[in-house]
Amino acid sequence: MAESALKVNFTAEASWEYARACIALGKPGDAKKALEKVIASDSSNATANGEQSNMYYADGQFAIAIPLRKG
Repeated sequence: MAESALKVNFTAEASWEYARACIALGKPGDAKKALEKVIASDSSNATANGEQSNMYYADGQFAIAIPLRKG
């Protein structure tokens, strides 16, 4: 339901909150999508970049994770 609401009325803040909820619920795929939206709207968001980097790192996708850390 929250994902549907984001499609209708996207804001970076709402997407960030959705990403945090997905992380807490152990849904990294949904969290990655939401974080991509946050980063697309504000590429300097160090927290979102860091969280996304953590998820890629945990998946063993180091080539993607490391540049996100360097921001």
